[in-house]
Amino acid sequence: MSVDRSPRISRALITAAVFVASACALTTGPASAKPLWQTVRAETPIDTTQYKHVEATCPAGTKLVGGGAHIGYASIPLAQAEASAQANSYSGAAYAGGTTQDPWNLNVTALCADVSVVLNLQYVNRSTPVNDTDAKSVTVQCPGTLRVLSTGFRIIGGKGDIRPVGTSLSEPASSSSAVSPNTAVTASAVEKPGYPGTWGINASAVCGTPSPNYEVKTAIDTVVVDPPATLYSWRGAVAKCTPGKQLYGIAGRIDGGAPRYVALQAFIADYAPEGTALLQAVAEVPNMPPWSATASAICG
Repeated sequence: MSVDRSPRISRALITAAVFVASACALTTGPASAKPLWQTVRAETPIDTTQYKHVEATCPAGTKLVGGGAHIGYASIPLAQAEASAQANSYSGAAYAGGTTQDPWNLNVTALCADVSVVLNLQYVNRSTPVNDTDAKSVTVQCPGTLRVLSTGFRIIGGKGDIRPVGTSLSEPASSSSAVSPNTAVTASAVEKPGYPGTWGINASAVCGTPSPNYEVKTAIDTVVVDPPATLYSWRGAVAKCTPGKQLYGIAGRIDGGAPRYVALQAFIADYAPEGTALLQAVAEVPNMPPWSATASAICG
């Protein structure tokens, strides 16, 4: 895994990139050839509805490999960003709760591979118990020798009072040095202080046999904006595949500080036509202890 600590770029630039609406496809041969990869996007209306859910569905003849979700126009944490094998789609969900009366929307992206692209896909997930423990994490393992192609998470319950920390590529607790890297996914979340209810978290992975060019490119704090430029600090991490490689999916997380006061609002694969993964988060209180955002682009 390579790590890139790129120079800071402007908030205007990253915001413009996040809301790119164009679709992209990777093709081989003549211009009229059938695309091997397609990007499908879907979004909710921009309004004050408290709960939103949306799916981007892969077209006939393709299989879902990865995707992502992000919130637009408000600082609201994601509650779901994961693949659905049954629906061949990528799903996102979020609760505004009582935190905002501002209009907002939810956007999702699905990365779809033609059925001729042999990846031996399998979709796995695992959940924690639903209880009142204030911090939770769960790890799901890919079967056999399959590698992680994309990651996802889903908060169970909580209705906007649970803050996802994100996902990371990891080995299961019983792994040995003989196990290949990037064969398991861990998803984590914490509850806001004072939350009285029960909740859980689900970790998911799309597993497969990647191309020999498989790689994970990681970036930390590509964009950092702190007071006095803004009242609430925010972080963005942008990881890009090596040119010529296909983006499969994203892993990303918030580290340090106090994650129960941070809203993870963007968990995006392919937010622009360069094979790029983005994780963006916003602090919900001022004077936060040091924290960072990490994004990993899973490529092949």
